[in-house]
Amino acid sequence: MRLILAPGIAEPLTRITDQVGPPLRVGLVQHRWHADEAELRAELAEGIRVAAAQGARVVFLPELTLRKYPGNARAEGVPKRGAEDLLTGPTFASIHRSAWLIRVTGV
Repeated sequence: MRLILAPGIAEPLTRITDQVGPPLRVGLVQHRWHADEAELRAELAEGIRVAAAQGARVVFLPELTLRKYPGNARAEGVPKRGAEDLLTGPTFASIHRSAWLIRVTGV
């Protein structure tokens, strides 16, 4: 796992200069594909844990988190029919559990 930190806080893109509260720290998790589902989920959980340990309150994951990117296969049918439900699908269930463990254990 490699941690890359941004060099500092960017200037706001708006004309508002009064800061309402502390900046929102976000994390981005990128990973390589693992055919072993347990290994893949463990790597994602570790990425979320590392981001949270660095103060991230929101963590963004790749758009195809638990599926291999199909860049080498021609699309067939209607791709969205194979999409999982955002609130009940396996990605949400897995990541929700990781986030819950981070909150309970404090990272």
